[in-house]
Amino acid sequence: RVYEKSIGRLADAHFCVSNAMKKDLEKNWRIKGASVLYDRPPARFCRTPEKEKLELFKRLQEDGILEADDFFQDPTNPQASLKADRPALLVSSTSWTPDEDFSVLLTALKELDKMLRSSALGSEGGKVKVIITGKGPLREKFEGEIKNAGFEKVSVSTAFLRPEDYPKLLGSADLGISLHYSSSGLDLPMKVVDMFGCHLPVLSVKYNCIDELVSHESNGLLFEDARQLAQQVFALVRGFPGNQEKLDSMREAVVQFQSSKWEDEWNRAAAPVLKSLVEGT
Repeated sequence: RVYEKSIGRLADAHFCVSNAMKKDLEKNWRIKGASVLYDRPPARFCRTPEKEKLELFKRLQEDGILEADDFFQDPTNPQASLKADRPALLVSSTSWTPDEDFSVLLTALKELDKMLRSSALGSEGGKVKVIITGKGPLREKFEGEIKNAGFEKVSVSTAFLRPEDYPKLLGSADLGISLHYSSSGLDLPMKVVDMFGCHLPVLSVKYNCIDELVSHESNGLLFEDARQLAQQVFALVRGFPGNQEKLDSMREAVVQFQSSKWEDEWNRAAAPVLKSLVEGT
């Protein structure tokens, strides 16, 4: 750390990933004038066309992750349309390490299941399918807890997807959940950036600087505990797919946010700095 502080100040220019990190560099590292270069997703992270979504769901069914006919009228028909009573599809991704507390999600899903069961809508709507991608040391423990949860309105699967299928899953989902909690409070989760690339509203755990990416009540919602997360999901999926007014509003905000691509961020923050260095100005 001493070497980093000493040598870091000798650089001709500095880049960082958040405004919070820029302030930290100024306060604790005596590095002034760092340029904030926000991450943006690769082009492959986008909404998934209906035909590709059908093919993806059929592959996921083969892997035991979901039932394609929960979502499509007749999955054997290449022109199959989405069902009017399909569940809302929620996705999250993790490396299954202690950095992300998935007990919060498990507790929230138990509470959500109770709320959906007691809803006045009864069997007319409000089912949820949750897919959590990734692999790591805590995955098996979570899977065991899910089996004993006794869900009725909520279904949960874990998966380790093919690299080409991960962006397609995000692009097929209705809502994203991020449990990333920055230990430094200075970085922003790339998984949320990828979800935004797929026009996916995100519910994120609240921590210092996350509002630089997730704007509460605009392109997503911020939560502080399991009960708040359950309430947020319930408000968004109750009566789904017939009731999507709030989700549609959030999707529009995400699309607006994503109008700034990686090239735009580079030209805004990085190119002028590099140009001045090359030209010696």
